[in-house]
Amino acid sequence: MNPNMTQTEKIGEYRMIPYRGRMRAVGDSPATFGREFSIGKLPDGRWETSLLNTGEKKPPRKQFGARDLEEAVWLAERHWFPAASGANDAGPKGPTIEQVFEEWLSMHPVKKATIETDYRPRTELFVRWAKAQGLEYWWDLYPLHLQQYANEGAKTHRRSTISNRCRVVRMASVYVRENYPRFYRPLPFKLPRGRDWGKPKQRETLTLEGVVEFLTFVREQDWGWNVLPGFALAALASARMQEVRRLQWRSVDLNRGLVSFEVEPKSGVQSFRRIPVARLLINILREAATRRKPQPDDFVVPTNKRQSFSSAFRRYMEKWRPGTSIEPYGLRRTLVKAFVLRGWHSYTLEIYRGHKPRQISEVEWVYYLDRLQMDPDGVEAMFREQIVKPLDEILGPLLVSWNESSEGSFRLSA
Repeated sequence: MNPNMTQTEKIGEYRMIPYRGRMRAVGDSPATFGREFSIGKLPDGRWETSLLNTGEKKPPRKQFGARDLEEAVWLAERHWFPAASGANDAGPKGPTIEQVFEEWLSMHPVKKATIETDYRPRTELFVRWAKAQGLEYWWDLYPLHLQQYANEGAKTHRRSTISNRCRVVRMASVYVRENYPRFYRPLPFKLPRGRDWGKPKQRETLTLEGVVEFLTFVREQDWGWNVLPGFALAALASARMQEVRRLQWRSVDLNRGLVSFEVEPKSGVQSFRRIPVARLLINILREAATRRKPQPDDFVVPTNKRQSFSSAFRRYMEKWRPGTSIEPYGLRRTLVKAFVLRGWHSYTLEIYRGHKPRQISEVEWVYYLDRLQMDPDGVEAMFREQIVKPLDEILGPLLVSWNESSEGSFRLSA
C-alpha cells in the first residue's frame, strides 16, 4: 500500500487520510475514538510517526522499522497507546519473536533471579541470531530454523548447552499456542550430539582434606571471612549455593550443632530441613559469629550476592591451586565423593542433602516427609549416627590442625 496515496483508506480501526505528504491515522471505532497520529516513510526506508492533537508546537515523534504501512500503523498504535492496545495485540503479522519472549518471561512462574540469570540471556541470544537470519515475527519461524540454530552450536558447545538454548524457544512456543493460536506452528528438531558426545563427564571435586586446606587458605586472605562460612557450609554440609547465600544466623544453633535451611532453593524443589553438622563446621561458624557479633536477621555470608560470591570463590581457588577447574557448586559434591568412596549410607546422605533418593518411590518419599514432620528428633538422630558421626571421625585430626592455626582469641575446642 502506497503511503502517499491521495484517497482515504481504512487500515484496521483507523481511517488513513492524506496529510502534508504523509498519512493521518484517525480512530474510526469506539475503541480508537479520539486517537490521531501521522505516519510517513523516510528516505532511508524507516518510518516516522508523530502524535497529533497534543497541544505542543512540536509533536513528539518516533522512528522505527516496518515492512509496510499496515505494520507501521500497528507499531505506531502500540507506541502511542500501549495500555489501550493491549499486551497481547498480535497485529496483522502476529507477534514478533522479541515480543513473545518478553511476554512469556513476564508470565513464567519462576523466581526473578532465575529469569535474569538463566532464561533471559538465552532468549536474548536467540533474538540476536534470529535478527541475523532476517527473522522478526514468530510466524517466520519454521522447524528448519530451530534445527539450524541447534546445529550451529554443535561444534563448540556441549549437548546440554544446546538443549538449554533451544528449550527456551520450545517453551515460548507453548505460550504462543495458548495465547496466539493463529500464529502457532510446532517446532520439532533433533538435538545434535555436541562437542562432548561420547566423553564421560569429568568434574573435579575436592577431598575432605583438600577442603580443609582450602578453607585454611581462605581464612588467611583479606576479606576471606566474608565468604569462608559459605564455602564451609557447601563443602561440609553439602548445602546449595542459594541456601548458603540466604542463610541467616537465626537458623544456626551453635549450641546443638544444627543448621536449618528454610528457604526454597529453586522453583519446584522443596528441601526445607534441619540437619546436624560436623564439629569442624560448627567451629568455623562459631568463629565467624565471634568475629562479627551478628544479629539474628544478618546473613551468615556477608558477601552473599550471587556474582560476588562466585567470583570470590574462583579468585581464591585460582590463588590456592592455579588451574583448578572446580566451579562453586562443586564444593557440594565433596561429601558425595567422601561417602561413595567409603561405601557409607548414600541413601541417607541424599536425604541429608535435600534430595529424594532415586532408588525410592514417591510413596516411600511421602513416608519420610511424614516422619520429618512427626518425628524431627528421630530424623536428627539418624543424621547424627549415619552422617555426622563418620564425618567427625574423618575430620577429627583436621579439626585439631584447624584450631592450632587459629589466632589466639579464636581458638576453639574440639
